[in-house]
Amino acid sequence: MTLNYVKHDEEFHCTIKLVNGEELIGKVIVSRDKTTFPATDLLYVQDPLVVQSFTKEMDETKAVKGIGFTQWQNFSDEDFYIVNEKDVISVASLSREMIFVYESFLHSQRGQGEKDKLKKEHRVDVTEKEGMVGKISEARKKFEDLFKNS
Repeated sequence: MTLNYVKHDEEFHCTIKLVNGEELIGKVIVSRDKTTFPATDLLYVQDPLVVQSFTKEMDETKAVKGIGFTQWQNFSDEDFYIVNEKDVISVASLSREMIFVYESFLHSQRGQGEKDKLKKEHRVDVTEKEGMVGKISEARKKFEDLFKNS
């Protein structure tokens, strides 16, 4: 199988269905490997995510369907992977909405470590003068007494 239906050597966002059943989304460049005979296509996939769909039964008549993403190779920090065309069933371009969802997910994943670091660096411990000086039940009693006396 050759991937004649996609533009070669141009980056685009796509979904890839693999022969093992996994569905990936990512940025891809398809390139012809002329060193093999016959020439085969290789997919260079940047930041691949596995698409996981789920259904949750709400009650006997209602169900909610959703999707989620996880990193394709959980124990690697590589930016891109090479997939041989023989491992691919189909390739399709992502819609604009899905490109936005994909990029937003990547942005949130990359930014999470930075956010945690900033929270730790800028953490301020609260003293008794700044807050947490009593219990809610004590404050409630004081407000109720104040309200009754007014």
